[in-house]
Amino acid sequence: MEQSEIFIELTRLAEQHKLTGDDLEDVKDSDSIEMDAWEVVYQYCLDRHYKTPKKFLENKPIFEDDNPFGEKKWFIDTLIVSNADVAEIAYYLVSKFWPEEFSSKEDYIESVMEHLESPDLFY
Repeated sequence: MEQSEIFIELTRLAEQHKLTGDDLEDVKDSDSIEMDAWEVVYQYCLDRHYKTPKKFLENKPIFEDDNPFGEKKWFIDTLIVSNADVAEIAYYLVSKFWPEEFSSKEDYIESVMEHLESPDLFY
């Protein structure tokens, strides 16, 4: 999938996300839509044969077996701070899903880097 197609898909998912409500079923739907959006980014990274930069492998967290999403999100995060195209796509995602969360792409990348460098790294 090309970046333009990814942006279209992420926009579609973000629009679905905005339509969810606050009851328990809606929260589950919302989480599922968010995971679907991150899965689009993950697949983009795999399609380009991106690998986790070696500097992040030293601080790789332990992931719970029942939560494969955590390892995928960590993989994406390591690429956000090292690949401009992944940073662009991920920032597009967060700006569509949570427009008030970050004031700029640079702030977002800095936040991801701080998380990756945290001694209490978790996913």
